[in-house]
Amino acid sequence: MSSGESHDGSRLVDRLRKILATVVDPKELLEEQHTMTGFGNSVEDVIQVVVEKIGSESHDWQSHEFIEPLRDACRACGIEDWAQEFDHLVCYSADQLVPGTLMEAMTRHLTDFGHPRQLETFFSRSILSQNWPLHDGLNPTEPFRFLCRRVQMNSILGEKDIVESVGSELIREIDWVSGEVQVAGVLDGPLEVSFEEAWSRWTRLRERIRGFLEATPSGPKVRWEIVVTGRPAPGFLFEESGREEWIEDFIHASSSGSGAAELILRVPDMIPVSLRPCLSRALRSASPPVLISVDSPRKPIVAGQLPADPDVLPVLAQRTRCFDLILEMGGDPPWRTDWLEIRAAAAPIWWAREFDFPRSSIDYMGRNFPDLESLPVIALESIIVERGRRDLKRLLDRISRRRGGGWDRLGELLRVTGQPPKVLQSSGDRTL
Repeated sequence: MSSGESHDGSRLVDRLRKILATVVDPKELLEEQHTMTGFGNSVEDVIQVVVEKIGSESHDWQSHEFIEPLRDACRACGIEDWAQEFDHLVCYSADQLVPGTLMEAMTRHLTDFGHPRQLETFFSRSILSQNWPLHDGLNPTEPFRFLCRRVQMNSILGEKDIVESVGSELIREIDWVSGEVQVAGVLDGPLEVSFEEAWSRWTRLRERIRGFLEATPSGPKVRWEIVVTGRPAPGFLFEESGREEWIEDFIHASSSGSGAAELILRVPDMIPVSLRPCLSRALRSASPPVLISVDSPRKPIVAGQLPADPDVLPVLAQRTRCFDLILEMGGDPPWRTDWLEIRAAAAPIWWAREFDFPRSSIDYMGRNFPDLESLPVIALESIIVERGRRDLKRLLDRISRRRGGGWDRLGELLRVTGQPPKVLQSSGDRTL
């Protein structure tokens, strides 16, 4: 060991001793570490376990990062009393949260306005920033909006022109979302008008939504979902014979040029040969579509994506309560039915990636929420899905550059990325 490494290791040991002395019993530990007898040997045993686990290169860690390794080392050495002292440090205090009466007052004002945009900035920058130290650890930072919303709209391809009513309904949804709105259904169903009329309606709807978003600060992204193939008759690619060429041109024109639409194409896992030229062409456009499996789950609401920091969990519980209060106080947002169904079914509301959600966060939940009734259901997305999404992006890039091949692999990756997440913890019935 070099002199520099020896010095770093010595500094790490000194820091660990000081932390132990601060957390457990300063007077007793400081006396024993000089005598190195009896009780003091326990100190050295704990320090040795920590150093062997994290290595001397961690000498530049911040002090709070040593808390859980020290707790685990105390438990490994059989000193449960010390471990409990460290446990007390990582349990949150209710004083960090927004008072319940204040939360109800904020929500009541929000309900009066009917949508969150006029009030949430004020609340976020004043009240919440003082009471939610990690309020921006959740995505989105807007406390009264969802991260992602999937809505089912009526088709605009019927005989009746309903573009204006669909546009108004969609704008109401956009007000409550900060990340992404996925719009399904507007291009589904049989084509009951001419192709020219269908394109005119589609253009009017997109332009109205685009104009609204341009006038809305921090508005969400809007993606339009198209089911590229359903149950075609034998010998045909699409449900209606004769639509193949128009659909391909429709998708290409929608994702090209100025004001290109953000498309989501739901495709079968086994990509038919006749569909491949259409997808290759779409992937080379200015705004290439997102491909997902036609069988992947439809998630009507994702309230937010959780970071690794466990301190954000109590904030999560309060934010969920805020959405509940909006309905309890008589609010009638467009997401009311979906929210009630999700809560009654104890379905996941918050999303987390397994890669970002370490075991320490799960242990934290067990210590602070023993009955788990104060937490909503959390969905944990597998690392396999995350890797599959990364591989899918590389494969689509290859296909878009006309290198050919990879279609069988595409179907496999679509199945992987379409896997539903597992539920991180159980939950009771939360019917309002």
